[in-house]
Amino acid sequence: MSHPNRSNKSLLSVLVIISLLGIHSAFAQKTSETPLAIKGILDLRKADLSKQTLPLSGEWGIYWKQLISPGSPATGPVSYVPFPELWTKTNLNGYTLPPKGYASYTLTVLLPPHKNKLALEIPDTYSSYRLYVNDEVFAASGSPDSIAARAIPRWVENTLELTGKQDTLHLILQVANYWHSKGGPYKDILIGDKEILFHEKEIDNAFDLFLTGCLFMGGLFFFGLFLFGRHDKSILYFALFCMSYSYRIIGSRGYVLHSIFPDIPWTITTHLEYLSLFISVVFFSLYTKHLYPIDSNKMAVRLEVWSCLVLSAIVILFPPSVFTKLINPFLVVMFGVLV
Repeated sequence: MSHPNRSNKSLLSVLVIISLLGIHSAFAQKTSETPLAIKGILDLRKADLSKQTLPLSGEWGIYWKQLISPGSPATGPVSYVPFPELWTKTNLNGYTLPPKGYASYTLTVLLPPHKNKLALEIPDTYSSYRLYVNDEVFAASGSPDSIAARAIPRWVENTLELTGKQDTLHLILQVANYWHSKGGPYKDILIGDKEILFHEKEIDNAFDLFLTGCLFMGGLFFFGLFLFGRHDKSILYFALFCMSYSYRIIGSRGYVLHSIFPDIPWTITTHLEYLSLFISVVFFSLYTKHLYPIDSNKMAVRLEVWSCLVLSAIVILFPPSVFTKLINPFLVVMFGVLV
C-alpha cells in the first residue's frame, strides 16, 4: 500500500490541475470575433447558432431604480452601459452605481434564420433576477422587487429552451440586490443550439457532482484511516480539508446544490459557501504544518490559521452584507499560504 502522504500529494496535484482547467475554460469563452450589442441592439443575423454559442454582451439599455415589465413602460430616457458588469464598476451619467438597489436592462436580439431549436443559458446574478423574453416571463432566480422586504435573493443558473420560430428577441432583465456587498450582473447570458447548451450543462453538473463526491468520500477515507490506528494529524487535517472544501464545488460556481434543493434559504447557503472557503484554509495550513514539521514556519502557520479563524467567525456572526466584503483580506492570507 502506498504511503498516505504520497496519496495526499497526488490528490492535491489533481485538484490543482482541475482548477487550472476551470480557469482556462472561463477565459477561453470569448473571442475577438464575438458580436457585441450596440445601443441595445445585438445583430446575430450572420451567426450560425447551430454551431456557435454566443454571449449576449455589449451595450444594454439600463433603467436605474426602475423595474420595468411588458405591462409597465419605463419613465425617462434609457442609458446604455456595458453588460455584464457589476454596479460598482458601472458608470451611469457620470457617477458609479451603488452595490445595493434595483434596475432593469433591455436588449433586442436579431436572430438568423434557423431550423434548430435555440436556448438561453442564464447565470446567477447578484442577487436576484427576472428575465422577460418577448413580453413573457422566461426565467427567474429569487424575486427582485423595488422594496427590500418583498425581494427574495437566490443564486441558480437556468438553461431553458426558446419556444417558437421568432426572428427577434426582446429581453427585459430585472435585477435587485439588498443583501450582498456586490450588485448586478457579472456573467454572460449565452444563446445557442438547445441540444448543445443542455448537453454542456448536464456534463458540467455531472462533473461538479462527481468531483464533490470524490473529495467528500476521499475525506471520509482518510478520516477513517486516522481513527483506525494511523494517528497522524496530517491525515486528520487533510481529511477535514477535503470534506470542507467539497462544498465549494457543489455550492458555488454552478450552484448545483441550489438546483437540487431549491428550498434551502439563500442566507444559509451563502454562509456555508464563504465558511467552507475560509475554514478549509485552516485545515490545509495545519495539514502542511504537520506534514512538514521541520520545514514549515510555526509563526507563519499560526498567523494564517488565526486569520482564517477570525474570518470564519465573522461569517458565522454577521450578515452577508458584511462578510462578503472579506474576499480581499482572504486573498492576502492566501498569498501567505502560497508562499
